[in-house]
Amino acid sequence: LLPDIPRERFVQIGNGSGAGASMLLLSKKKWSEAEEIVRRVKVIELNLVPFFKDEFISATYFPHKDENLFRNSLEKIREFETKF
Repeated sequence: LLPDIPRERFVQIGNGSGAGASMLLLSKKKWSEAEEIVRRVKVIELNLVPFFKDEFISATYFPHKDENLFRNSLEKIREFETKF
């Protein structure tokens, strides 16, 4: 669910969805911005994307079937495993 980057680069924002909902309800400008974003949304039929099925299945492995994509995570997992 998270990219394989150092943990210190992550910033917790708390209840981001609640803050966003409050901004929309209190600001006509933010509401207009949200409406513009909605108009730009594109639907992508993933069943028509040739490589999607294989990528999706590979991503169901933890952390990923392709170990090169999650080197930091695998290193942490292996460190944890050596403790037991």
